[in-house]
Amino acid sequence: MYIMSNHNGINSDEVVKNIIKFKKLANEPINKNETKEQLVNEYLNLCKFYPVSFGSNQASSPEQGKIEALTEFLQYVKNNVGNLKELIKNGGLITKVNNSFMEREPMIGFSDDDLKNVEKIKGHFDKNPKNNLKTYSTYGGIKKLQ
Repeated sequence: MYIMSNHNGINSDEVVKNIIKFKKLANEPINKNETKEQLVNEYLNLCKFYPVSFGSNQASSPEQGKIEALTEFLQYVKNNVGNLKELIKNGGLITKVNNSFMEREPMIGFSDDDLKNVEKIKGHFDKNPKNNLKTYSTYGGIKKLQ
């Protein structure tokens, strides 16, 4: 709804243009009869959303909910990277991806404007030596690697 109504400076035409660009890069078929709404919905269905405090009792202390959501999301990414690597290795995927993709794990970024959330997330995930999460503070409107 926010995208389609150009809420707060969102440009739905630009979003659609980037979705089409994404589909071309991924060698996905582009249906010229798809409406703007269909393209946006198709893209959003690929996205993962984890509402941490909405409709729960975690609103006063969302840190643990964010840790759980990030843990689940990191596992989702890891599984999909594994699937992609298998497709590439077996020749089942035509790709423009550099071979270095096969040799390393993707980096994931997390940002929050609440310093307490940033500290808890960083403290939790930095305990793992194979951590592939970069944590950023956006406190005060400035993005800063923690």
